[in-house]
Amino acid sequence: MDEDVAGLGLRERKKRATYQALADAAFELSVERGPDAVTVEDIAAAADVSPRTFFNHFESKEQAILARNTARWARAPRLLADRPDDEDIWTALGHTFRAIYAGEAQERTLLATLAMVRQSANLLSRQRDEYEAAEELLVGEVARRTGTRADDLHPRLVVATAIAAARVAVRRWIEEDADDPVELAVAHALDQVAAGLPAPLPTTA
Repeated sequence: MDEDVAGLGLRERKKRATYQALADAAFELSVERGPDAVTVEDIAAAADVSPRTFFNHFESKEQAILARNTARWARAPRLLADRPDDEDIWTALGHTFRAIYAGEAQERTLLATLAMVRQSANLLSRQRDEYEAAEELLVGEVARRTGTRADDLHPRLVVATAIAAARVAVRRWIEEDADDPVELAVAHALDQVAAGLPAPLPTTA
């Protein structure tokens, strides 16, 4: 059993199980049909709950479809906090981002999510909100590690740059149909940022 769930009471475990069932149904149905062809009623029926129960857990179907992406970013502050305190911020972020992108299941979710976002303006808008929320989650821990305040410019620039670098790396990884795991592409992008974006090597014909 997941260590985050082991100490919970039965009511909370059932609540989390329902949340996960709805998130899984929203994602899988949207992959199968396209996000705009899926309704809240479809998702609720697939999870064997009522639409009212759906809205106890999610504000919209877009939020449910992106719940796996949200869960990935929700892990980031804890993963960053677990890195050694004497590790420089970019090395720590590199390890953190590699961890949240690692694994075949994450790659499948990532590829499917990006494909769905291209099909739905509402989903694209929601994804932008998700990235802003991810920034807010990380800023506090980056501030702690760098001896700054969460409302200072520095930690916000660090987090925004790291997330932007990861997004660019993922898009490039997809465009190139790369064989290497996506987390390596993300880690390389953060390494480039940490090095001050040195001049690129000349391209060969």
